[in-house]
Amino acid sequence: HVLHGKPAVEVVEFAAELNADLIVVGEQGTRRGVGALLGSTAERVLLTSMIPVMVGRNVPDSPPRRLFVAID
Repeated sequence: HVLHGKPAVEVVEFAAELNADLIVVGEQGTRRGVGALLGSTAERVLLTSMIPVMVGRNVPDSPPRRLFVAID
């Protein structure tokens, strides 16, 4: 899917349309404060999403080949 608009808004809205149970975003680290740790898009998704958000650190540019999900 190709969406046009502000990335965080599009991510949150599309996740809601899909009835997603979880949003996963990668950190960026180009700003100060919380945004310096997460990046502006990840920070905005965290602040606006009603869906749980998981932030991946040191995420490579290529898609993951294996996912490990631990749930308590």
